[in-house]
Amino acid sequence: MEKGRKIERSGRRQRQEEEEEEEEEEEEEEEEEEEEEEEDVGEVDDVGYKNYKERKKKKKKKKKKKKKKKKKKKKKKKKKKKKKKKKKKKKISNRRRNE
Repeated sequence: MEKGRKIERSGRRQRQEEEEEEEEEEEEEEEEEEEEEEEDVGEVDDVGYKNYKERKKKKKKKKKKKKKKKKKKKKKKKKKKKKKKKKKKKKISNRRRNE
């Protein structure tokens, strides 16, 4: 009787192994199908590439604009500092005149 049980169990193990192998094969087939779909998408990538180029151009323009704005702001700040220095100098000279 004990030997019969062992044979039964080994039969179960065999069935489980076969089922696992079948599942693995199915998963591999699904992966292959997904890869084929991805390759198909790659062929229509020209449109995506154009969009990419356009986005890149826009980004470049935006960056250039930002840089220009920053430069302008820096120049303005420099002018303001110069004005402040001039005002300070004038104040000092006025004090001396009053004394």
